Amino acid sequence: MLKIVSETAVSQQMIPKGQRSKPANLADRSVADELDGLQKLDVVQTYRSERSAYNHSSIYNFTVTPNTTVRCSFDQDMCGWVQVQNLDFFDWTRNSGSTPSAATGPSEDHTQGNSKGYYLYIGTSSPRIQGQYADIMSPPLVTANNNSPIKVSFFYNAYGDTLGNLLVYVIYPKFSESLYMVAEVYLNSSQTWRSFSTTFQPLHSTYRIIFRGVTGSSYEGDIAIDDVFVSSETYSCYSPNSETYAGSVTITVSGFTCQSWNSQFPHSHSYLPSKYPNSGLNGNQCRNPGGVRERPWCYTTSSSKTWDYCNVVTCSPPNLVTPSYRLGGKDPIVLINLYNQPDNIGRPAIYHNGEW
Repeated sequence: MLKIVSETAVSQQMIPKGQRSKPANLADRSVADELDGLQKLDVVQTYRSERSAYNHSSIYNFTVTPNTTVRCSFDQDMCGWVQVQNLDFFDWTRNSGSTPSAATGPSEDHTQGNSKGYYLYIGTSSPRIQGQYADIMSPPLVTANNNSPIKVSFFYNAYGDTLGNLLVYVIYPKFSESLYMVAEVYLNSSQTWRSFSTTFQPLHSTYRIIFRGVTGSSYEGDIAIDDVFVSSETYSCYSPNSETYAGSVTITVSGFTCQSWNSQFPHSHSYLPSKYPNSGLNGNQCRNPGGVRERPWCYTTSSSKTWDYCNVVTCSPPNLVTPSYRLGGKDPIVLINLYNQPDNIGRPAIYHNGEW
């Protein structure tokens, strides 16, 4: 059962969403079983051999070194977030100012609060129909260690009389093509930007996050996201140049007590909780806001020492496994259908040469 949440939640168990599952009548059949003739069979065998490799270009960027954290305001670019092609019905749009349709969508971004800043949104005007969706996928990500949870935070704008759905999924492309539900945002119409945060325990160390925006019944259903933050969280160790550490240490390596991040005494600074809302700056614990330094640090309460690193150990990297086949099998096949429609009806897609 998919749990709908409207505030911070922890997913104890993530449920695969059947909209990208292999139909039961295809589960034991390969592409070769569906082809006639020896020549076609040779083509399939060659195709299968290419598919089993990880060294060619792919929308999943299997050869890219994953990061523990990604944050994006979309003001400069997409920060590595990519449109998922051929597995959805349309794309998210990067936009500034108002959306084209009246009585729906934001009038400004969240980061800057004006028409110069950018955000992502789904437009629901024609030719869109109810139940179609757009998926956007994060760059490759990895946990800080073998058991660290993942935090997903963002701001969203949902304004209009016919809102659809906003969902967060996780996918493990090295292991399966299935999407696992992390959270669904409860949408009620408002012109203001609102925050959403959720934490979940991943099934594998390498993963990608997917935002799915689903159309409502008319053009008054634009949904937008901004200031997206995804990160592994650790409480006893840190990953270099990241914001993963969320532990309780308040003493530096030199023995100084940490100054509260909310305080400007004895040292003034710009690392404010309002500026770094996802960095855990609500006390005087050692942190690394924005990943600006190599490891967790803090300003000190001593006038003779402005800041200092903290005595936190480096995380042991997770055990990374590379299966023989990407996406869970030799013949990755999925069906694409409208949101909340029967799982055994839809448009088939097969993964080939890095694309669906």
